[in-house]
Amino acid sequence: MSAYEVERRGRLVVLPPWDGGETVGFSSWKQAERRLRDFAGGHLSRGSRAAVRVQVALVHRADNTYNANAVAVVVPGVAGSLDDRHLGYLHDHYLRQVGPRNLPALIAHAGGEVVCHAVIESDATVRLDLPHGRELGDAIRVFLDLPDRPTGTRAAQREGPAAQTANALALLATFDRPQGSPAGIRITMGHDHVSDGHLLELRDSATGADVGAVVGGVLHVIDERDREQVRRLVAEQDVPVRGPLAPPPPDPSSPWGPGTVPNAVVERRREGLLLKAREPDPYALGEAFAIFHPDSDVLWVEDGPLVDVAVLVLARHGLAAGEVRLPRQPWGLDDELEYLAHEHVPAATDPQFVLHQRFARGRRELFAVHELSGAVEPCRLCGAAALALTTPICVDQIAYCAACLEQAYDGRGSSLGATARAVRSLVRSEFDGELFLSGQLHPLHVNPADPVDGAFVDRALRLRSSIDRSHPWTHVLEATGLANEGLRTGRGTLIRARDGHLCHSLRERAVCDFLHLHGIAHDREPVYPVDPDYNPSGLRRADWVLGDGTLVELWGLPDDPAYAAKMAQKQALARRHGLRLVELVEGDLRQLPSIFARWTPPGAPTGWTWSPRLLTPGADVAPEPPKVPRVRATPPREPIPDDGRGSNAFNDAQRDERLERCRRAVELQQAGRTRPQIAAELGVGVDTVKGLLRDGKFFADPATDPVRRSAAEQAHEAQGAGATRAEFRAAHALTAARAAEAWKDARAIFGAGR
Repeated sequence: MSAYEVERRGRLVVLPPWDGGETVGFSSWKQAERRLRDFAGGHLSRGSRAAVRVQVALVHRADNTYNANAVAVVVPGVAGSLDDRHLGYLHDHYLRQVGPRNLPALIAHAGGEVVCHAVIESDATVRLDLPHGRELGDAIRVFLDLPDRPTGTRAAQREGPAAQTANALALLATFDRPQGSPAGIRITMGHDHVSDGHLLELRDSATGADVGAVVGGVLHVIDERDREQVRRLVAEQDVPVRGPLAPPPPDPSSPWGPGTVPNAVVERRREGLLLKAREPDPYALGEAFAIFHPDSDVLWVEDGPLVDVAVLVLARHGLAAGEVRLPRQPWGLDDELEYLAHEHVPAATDPQFVLHQRFARGRRELFAVHELSGAVEPCRLCGAAALALTTPICVDQIAYCAACLEQAYDGRGSSLGATARAVRSLVRSEFDGELFLSGQLHPLHVNPADPVDGAFVDRALRLRSSIDRSHPWTHVLEATGLANEGLRTGRGTLIRARDGHLCHSLRERAVCDFLHLHGIAHDREPVYPVDPDYNPSGLRRADWVLGDGTLVELWGLPDDPAYAAKMAQKQALARRHGLRLVELVEGDLRQLPSIFARWTPPGAPTGWTWSPRLLTPGADVAPEPPKVPRVRATPPREPIPDDGRGSNAFNDAQRDERLERCRRAVELQQAGRTRPQIAAELGVGVDTVKGLLRDGKFFADPATDPVRRSAAEQAHEAQGAGATRAEFRAAHALTAARAAEAWKDARAIFGAGR
């Protein structure tokens, strides 16, 4: 048994320092690298050679598109989103040693974050003071009272070849996850680490989840059940892929007929294609049951009963083996077959260069409207081969390589001063002297009616490359020296929108400009009705009111607990008085056309241009929409009796309404709608839809999230005992957000009664 122990210190769950003498590294890249350097430098004394011990936090990043069990290292105890605090990710090999779900389970038990210690060396290297992975896994299992028993592939390997074959066949025949076929595919050119060339990465256009890749005309998919759907969506974007082949007739007793879909994955290695059964555990490495050598057309299979399914997997990829071979002993290929990885020599030219470059990352975002000419020319910025394009914003034919486009799209590490100078130049050259949001860097802001030359575009891309996106945007704007022109108030800096309305942030001005330029009647800061519970003073205001009385709120800090409490009061106020409320967050700014489609008059612009430069000359001031009368306060209603623990008729109705919205959101997603489409139909923001889908799936089947269900059961017991939410939170050492969620879940799952 491990001597290392997980500790609880008050409300915190802590991984104490380990005295074993070794430390654990983690990966950091791109924008997080600079944040990591700043974090380390802030704790080191100038000239000191002594190492410094600091606290960091571990959080579960279920939103990681590569691994749902990913664990990130973040700056502890500070405000800001997880992305703002992100320092890096724990390495996969370490997480496999700990156990794939052990750390996420511990983090969930702790309420979202686990504290651990890091050591900063004199060279600013940061490493975690944690024990070996297996020792930490043992300590977590003891702390959470989790079982520890070998199952699956590793257990089968111990039992011998027959058990390995049976285990592989069982995995190939079953899918442990529900199918989620993508409705659309986003294609981006990526680097092929096997051939040192290029491939096409495929992601779900709605969720961003990894779907597969196209390599050398072969389609690889994450879920074999999605193959036909993905192949059709890829073909719609003129990407040729191999079609499936008819495999040789299998043995009559074999279950692997032509219509069977095996739960297999093909991994590309320099020694060939490795065919594996997909494990339920995303961290499990798994062992290949077959190896295909494309150069020799030989398929090696570990055991005879696996031949039919191996041939079928290849056929589904459009590949056929000229010869099938077996080892002398089942599962003995490692001992009998010497397949040496050949040194790859990059070809002088990429035979699919034009196809790959069509999907270079950043081109579509930077040049919203463009057409590729098909010609290959030197990149105007670095001289590398690139596809030439024409665009209405430029009088010249221009060409930029994939590396320069990606750098302009993402930015690169630079000082705050250099970033501020680049932003200041863009303010003058593209934004008519107006400040802008970081999200407005894409696309280039040039009026198609007044196109520029190629040199202007070159400079615009270089400036974007010089902007380090890891700096907080408010710090960047302050460093430009241009952010002090507004009138500072307790609610922010007043900035005048194009229609003359005063706004409290650049985000508010962006929404106000959108409404104005699209002819949507609106007015600023309407008052909510007087309400004895939620607005007794009658001073609460929304951000906008539309012509039909719809209120619009742009939530600025939805993750801040105090701000979120005020949000909830306004939402409840609108529901009680039957007011339609459109809720926005920053991530919705690019979806404004779909969100406000029902209010956009015929003939109005259909796109969201973001920038004054895109207005046609002479039309800098759009016609003034009709004035909107202020929403008048309705007479106050009688207070609703409350039992002091959040249970009353209004809350019950509010809960039922929330459950219905969750159910409807899940129903729409199952019908194939994307999140933006669901948001438009429900009249909410895209980020709100994300929460509705998460809750809806949990309420439909609480067993899908055992940790959350356990918290809800504890809350239900507390409610039945007559405890308040505050008492429940204190008794279980929960965060405010975690306690609120459990309290809400208990009423949704078990009802409000005791």
